[in-house]
Amino acid sequence: MFKPVHESRYGFVFANEIAAGQMDAKNPVFAEGSIIVRESKVTADASSPEKVIAMVKHARGFSKKTGDWEFLSFDGELNLLSRATKSDCATCHQRAEKTDRVFRGYRP
Repeated sequence: MFKPVHESRYGFVFANEIAAGQMDAKNPVFAEGSIIVRESKVTADASSPEKVIAMVKHARGFSKKTGDWEFLSFDGELNLLSRATKSDCATCHQRAEKTDRVFRGYRP
């Protein structure tokens, strides 16, 4: 008998107007001021998120290593947990260089 080793989470992704126009582009280039937010919920109808992750695109030169993105994480009550350009988030997002370091596997 198999035992579950991973519980799926419901994810909801939001983008501000600056970022929204690039979300479906084949090779997007997000402009300064782009903000992308992903909230994770335990169930689709949960009243509050379990965790919230955000990416903010800063001016050119802010962080060459991250393509000028800053990564922020919050708990479910929106208390800031971390804010960084050097983190596991930054390291992982380097793999998505062709899409301006934005993962889009959640897109239909």
